[in-house]
Amino acid sequence: MLTVLWLSVAVGLVGTALFTTGAVSRRMSEHAQAMRQLEELEQESGERRAS
Repeated sequence: MLTVLWLSVAVGLVGTALFTTGAVSRRMSEHAQAMRQLEELEQESGERRAS
């Protein structure tokens, strides 16, 4: 019975690690996309000022 408990803890830890890795990866991708959009807006704004 103790073996089953330890296995469930191990599976839980792996699941937590995978979930955290996925969540951080998704948030970083969203951040990178937002930064690209910001840079595009800044470039467009700069082009309008130069015109």
